[in-house]
Amino acid sequence: MRGAYKGHCIQAIKRADCIMEDKESPNLTELEAIIERLARRMEEISILDNKIVTALGKEEDIMEETDQTLSFQDTIHFGILKMRKFLAINQPTVSPFHYINPEQTKQNIHVNFPKLQIQPFNGNPLEWLTFWDSFRNAVHENDSLSDIDKMNYLKGMSANEAACAIAGLPITSQNYGKAIELLKERFGRKQTLINAHMESLSKIDSPTDIHNLRRFYDSCETNIRALETLDVQTDSYGGLLIPTLLKKLPVELRRTIFRANPNACSSLNDLRETLCKEIEIIESSQTTEETEPAGATLDDIFIPTANALLTKSQQHQASQKGKYTCARISEKNETTACIYCDDKHREDKCQTVKLPV
Repeated sequence: MRGAYKGHCIQAIKRADCIMEDKESPNLTELEAIIERLARRMEEISILDNKIVTALGKEEDIMEETDQTLSFQDTIHFGILKMRKFLAINQPTVSPFHYINPEQTKQNIHVNFPKLQIQPFNGNPLEWLTFWDSFRNAVHENDSLSDIDKMNYLKGMSANEAACAIAGLPITSQNYGKAIELLKERFGRKQTLINAHMESLSKIDSPTDIHNLRRFYDSCETNIRALETLDVQTDSYGGLLIPTLLKKLPVELRRTIFRANPNACSSLNDLRETLCKEIEIIESSQTTEETEPAGATLDDIFIPTANALLTKSQQHQASQKGKYTCARISEKNETTACIYCDDKHREDKCQTVKLPV
């Protein structure tokens, strides 16, 4: 019986290939029916496969049977995916300028939205939340898909360690729930995700220029927001993270941050807010590429600190004070005109008018 089912599946795949080769008027309805039939046949074949494997006694026979089963499943899975892709490309869409008769407003109109691309999950805990939210919305909670279809999608969207974790599960509707639980247990545990994001925060590279500084800030925000999604607030770890982040920043930037907000050394939220403002100020000051040389470091960009400005002010005051002192000495050495005879001598030295002694 299993051989008959497999033969039926192969014939269905060949028929689907003929339909997809018809470029002028492919029968899309028949193609959809073939996909549904294949899904049902795969479930029936899977049940028979399990019975046969249970009946086998030798390990070599079991391994050979498993290899053949997986190879056949991969062939059918590839055919189904190819048919779904063909349908997605060739199904008619509704033009945004199409006139709709008011009398037809009660009829259901099918609109093909742009195809969503879900990034395959490779086992990196940092990417689990993004992958699972996207997959859950597009596939897991999609009532129009059967469990075996969802299992096909899950297999196709798993890579590296994630693919290895569910590689031993045949593509059946019963195994879909098991595969989800395996992935959640291995990659989606809350403490595992928290540890991964905390480690990522501690390993962010120190910024060397304004572009790296922006990436530094964005990486921090990505991990912090992910922790907030996991119900881990900044108050619980901010005191440990602040010194780590500050050590990665240039000294001049640290001084600027503390001048702008003294609380930045004790509050992670204040540090994030102040750092964001400083980055925006630096980016706004770079109006053209000519104003900053290529490869300029953060030390080249920052203006002098208050201490440096004060030192220059003191130097200026000292310089002015020296000039003033020299001028007074020069005035004392210079002889002024006598008020009595207009000669160049002091009044007490005047020979024309003798002052009483």
